[in-house]
Amino acid sequence: MGWKSVREHYGIEHIVKIVDAELHIGSAYVGDLLRVTPQGGVTRNRAFDKRGEIGRYQDEIEADPARFAALFAQDDAFGETVPVYTYDDTGIVEKRAEEIGWPNVTTDGDLQYENRHFADRADAIAAAFADARAWKTRAAEHVVEAELELAKRQERSARANEVLEALEREYPGR
Repeated sequence: MGWKSVREHYGIEHIVKIVDAELHIGSAYVGDLLRVTPQGGVTRNRAFDKRGEIGRYQDEIEADPARFAALFAQDDAFGETVPVYTYDDTGIVEKRAEEIGWPNVTTDGDLQYENRHFADRADAIAAAFADARAWKTRAAEHVVEAELELAKRQERSARANEVLEALEREYPGR
């Protein structure tokens, strides 16, 4: 994907990354000030007005969506790259980047977060284990919470049935 070509062509100084095959332009605080489809369709985060550079990016992309689409579709050219390790549900993933660390982006458009992207594979493995263990613990807690909530609702349902049955016995045919 041509995220780097898009960034260079439009002179984008904000963070540019790829999320679910869309190009996101944002800041350290709001990652999706603009979301742009591969065809050049722009959605602006409504919490922010259309002033400044974000407005300029939006205007320029909307003025020629075909140009954006062509830039986005092309393969980016990168200088020397280094390995960057991260993880997902499938395991440890090796990516490439021109620079390691926040707020740099991997060659495939993945924004590097300090707690998920590492220069050392062993660090990525350790973080993946810690994350998976925390996920497992929290998932188990959610199951217990859901079971307690279900038990409360079942009790209320049973009580509602008891009340209705008592009324039907006392006032038959109603």
